[in-house]
Amino acid sequence: MRYLTKIICFILSVFVVCFCGACESKQDYSSYLLELKQDIFSGETENLSVYATYGFNENEFDGEYFLHFKLKKCPFIESKYTLTFNYNDTEYENDFSLSDISGVPFIKIPIKNFNEKGFEIKIKYGSTIESISLNSILPANTISHEKALDILFEKQSHLLNSYYDESGVFTAKIIERVIVKNGKPYYYIGIKNGDKLKALLIDGLSGELLAVREVF
Repeated sequence: MRYLTKIICFILSVFVVCFCGACESKQDYSSYLLELKQDIFSGETENLSVYATYGFNENEFDGEYFLHFKLKKCPFIESKYTLTFNYNDTEYENDFSLSDISGVPFIKIPIKNFNEKGFEIKIKYGSTIESISLNSILPANTISHEKALDILFEKQSHLLNSYYDESGVFTAKIIERVIVKNGKPYYYIGIKNGDKLKALLIDGLSGELLAVREVF
């Protein structure tokens, strides 16, 4: 009888552990991303300086991923600048346009499954063609954007749970951007619900949650 009791207790304990584990299973919050910036690239020559990011915005290119190039330094602002590069046997070419907001020449090029940490581009202006090596400025041990969202769940589950309605539907959208300041990476995560925005900052190396603020 005592042996049978032990067996029953063991089965019940396994059931409890499994049930509790299911309750605490992590939600895939990447499906609620409105905007993502997952990598940053930089490169320059004597005459040109280029900054690029990779990610997506739900409001651009039907939510497809794209490379966003900015020409931070150029010798002749009135010149036509044309960018070309090759990726996965596809040649990409486009002209820079002047941003109405910043006045900086830029290009946005839709491109899927881009996972390079360094690549070569060419920029033509006038009769000149310059090659520039663009390299990721993220430190090698930077946590992934997926990991940053996992940390958000682990450390702010009560906050995320507040965005579920009575039907169990997550009602907010998430903005996630990796940034680098003084050589150190951070993840800015914004949780947008209607006209309200909650901003969080995560250390891109340690995963430490540094700040939580109500923006508006």
